[in-house]
Amino acid sequence: MEAEDSTTDKQQQQPAAAGPAEAAASTGNPGTSARSFASAFSALKDTSLFEAAKDVPAADPASKQHQAPTRLPSKNSVVVSSRQRGNPLLKHIHNVPYEFGEVIPDYVMGATTCAVFLSLRYHRLNPQYIHDRIKILGKQYQLRVLLVQIDVPDPHKQLLTLSRMSVLADLTLMLAWSAEEAGRIIELVEALASIHRISRPDAMTLLSNFGSLEGIVKASV
Repeated sequence: MEAEDSTTDKQQQQPAAAGPAEAAASTGNPGTSARSFASAFSALKDTSLFEAAKDVPAADPASKQHQAPTRLPSKNSVVVSSRQRGNPLLKHIHNVPYEFGEVIPDYVMGATTCAVFLSLRYHRLNPQYIHDRIKILGKQYQLRVLLVQIDVPDPHKQLLTLSRMSVLADLTLMLAWSAEEAGRIIELVEALASIHRISRPDAMTLLSNFGSLEGIVKASV
């Protein structure tokens, strides 16, 4: 009888088998990985880039993605916001026509492409300006270009912040070192945005006229 009581006491003293969750928590590798990830993420949050990224405004959830522009441009024409009147880059847009209109971005090229212009000199004086503009723009247009004119010495700090903003806001960052170069970029984006797809009948007509893809490429305009 005493032996049976001793056996019962030993069974009661033995710990119960751990369940799946407890077993996973008690293993060395998962816990170490979790702690390593947490410590690495905590270190990331202490960096200056993370602090700068927190200032980037989030897109307005009420705005529809790829929303149609307020005003569609005429064929092969750039719609320029009235706020851009007097911008020197307009003097260097020669190869495509442009017209002024009430649009949210600064420039609209085609139905799904736009650009917001920013002078680094103005950005240093009014750093909040571009944040407000990007927040208002939201997710409208499929291709959103942030066109930055570098007109200040030592622009690296500002460009680093703008690069982070472009990644987080899904913008294409393009740099210009003069008003003339900024105008050429607008012309180039407009030309690329206005390219139409070639239909099957058009492709057959080209092949019948030029014989091969090489002949089409080498053909004069």
